This record gives sequence, C-alpha cells and structure tokens, in this order.
Amino acid sequence: MTSSTTTTTDNLNVVGLDDMPPPVQIKQGLPLSDVAEATVQRGRAELTRILDRLDARLFVVVGPCSIHDRVPRSSTRSVCARWPRTWATCCCW
Repeated sequence: MTSSTTTTTDNLNVVGLDDMPPPVQIKQGLPLSDVAEATVQRGRAELTRILDRLDARLFVVVGPCSIHDRVPRSSTRSVCARWPRTWATCCCW
C-alpha cells in the first residue's frame, strides 16, 4: 500500500488539524511550579540511576494508550493508587 492510499482505518478520530504553538509560547502560558520542577528533576535522576544500573529497582511504565482518553487514564490512575507503597523499594513508576 502506498502512502497516498487511504483506508477505512485512517484518521478515524481526527476531526481537524490546527497549527501547534511553539514550545516557548506554551511554556509562557503554563509556567512550571517549583514543586513540579523538583518532581521532574527527581524523576529524571531516579530513572537515570536505574538505567545506568546504579539503582537496582525495576522501572515500570504503566498507562493508557492515549493520555487524551479520559476513561482509560482514570482507570489506570485508580489501579496504580491501590498498589502497595512498599513496592516503591523495588519499583519506580
């Protein structure tokens, strides 16, 4: 199939196309709080240590296929909230 060929499965959920603002404009409209910045920095540092095998924990990625789909996102959040906090010693999520 060539790239110019469309099928009944192409863009089923696309209702329109809009230009995206540049990242600098988004950052100006949504400033990062000190707490959020610290969380990002801590998470990046933890993940780097795990990937470099300096931290023996298992890195677990759990989530819906699309963060924009509210039902699976909420379901995933509620499942993760029930996980024992004791897993934090062996997993990073």
